[in-house]
Amino acid sequence: MVAENVVGQDPRYVYNLTPAQVESAWNQVRARFRECPTCCQVVCVSDFDEQSGFCQDDSPRKNDIAAAQAEQAGSAIKGFAAAFGLDTAFKQVGEAVKSAGATVQSAASQSARCPKDGVLAAPGTKFCPECGTAMIQPSVASCPKCGKPSMGAKFCPECGAKIETAPVATVCSGCGAQLNGAKFCPECGTKSG
Repeated sequence: MVAENVVGQDPRYVYNLTPAQVESAWNQVRARFRECPTCCQVVCVSDFDEQSGFCQDDSPRKNDIAAAQAEQAGSAIKGFAAAFGLDTAFKQVGEAVKSAGATVQSAASQSARCPKDGVLAAPGTKFCPECGTAMIQPSVASCPKCGKPSMGAKFCPECGAKIETAPVATVCSGCGAQLNGAKFCPECGTKSG
């Protein structure tokens, strides 16, 4: 009270404005704010979608805006990582994950597989350890040019020749029964392939 009597009213703490003062204050900041026609909230320009004319919460482009913001955040994180030298570490981790996936796929192609439930086992396992079904053995292809094992590759690791594999018969030529990778038909005993 003493301060108000001595200095007068401090304009920073004025809560009673005349309509003219309110209009003057609004005109000073109007360029930085927008009013949403749906929710009637006054929001800053960064929270307003100028294309649709609504705030970001009510915008029909809400999903597009969220995707753009996520992309911007990802770019910012990549920028920070590059600034601190972590971008090469992230690349190395990504390459290691890809390499591990290729190794797992290669190991799966060199394993015996159960046609019923997909269980993988060591090559040479005759029956599935889970269900007892006859296992499909991995094909051991060799290079037609040099004779070295191809290990499932499309091109020979030794000489680079293209390795073409013949399609595996899925039905018996004698009776038409499903072979499920068997060398002999389970119905009539005819040799497949």
